[in-house]
Amino acid sequence: MLKLDKITGKNVWDILKLSVTEEQKSFVAANDISIIEAYAAITGNGYAFPFGIYEDDKPIGFLMVGFDTDDYWDDAPLYSQRQL
Repeated sequence: MLKLDKITGKNVWDILKLSVTEEQKSFVAANDISIIEAYAAITGNGYAFPFGIYEDDKPIGFLMVGFDTDDYWDDAPLYSQRQL
């Protein structure tokens, strides 16, 4: 069964070991970069929610949902500033 689990100190290293195929690398950021971005967003008063994707207890993927802008995003697009 598939499930999502929040990224925590207990599972972050398992998620960091995951990677995408060479063909997919131009479409998504690496998990370590996304987790760093989530941390920066959260500490900068933004919103980011990183999750590990699991099949039963085996980590098989990563998902991050975010919205709004953080304090340090000077050139954020208008839609993320809720101006559209």
